[in-house]
Amino acid sequence: MTVNQETKEIVILPGIELNAFYTTLGLKGGDIVTEVDGKPYNLDNIYDLVMGSQNWKENGDITVKIKRDGKEQVLKGKIKLPYVEETGYIATDNTKQKLREAWLKG
Repeated sequence: MTVNQETKEIVILPGIELNAFYTTLGLKGGDIVTEVDGKPYNLDNIYDLVMGSQNWKENGDITVKIKRDGKEQVLKGKIKLPYVEETGYIATDNTKQKLREAWLKG
């Protein structure tokens, strides 16, 4: 997402791979987001949109009004939160358990 500084419009960046949230709703690069759940948004209040999105729940209902190719459209769907899969490690400390087992065995 980016903002057109001249028009103050919120624009979905064209030419990039969109995450599950955007694709599930049917948003496309170049779409101009004008409202989310009935509240108008632009450069002046985009911070409210970002902060409000932190309270969205997986599979909750959402309605997004956009302009695509000069025509207004309303997209309705379920919230699909984007997740990033990463390989990692979890540190475990079994020292207490090993000490207990050794003590019990005598």
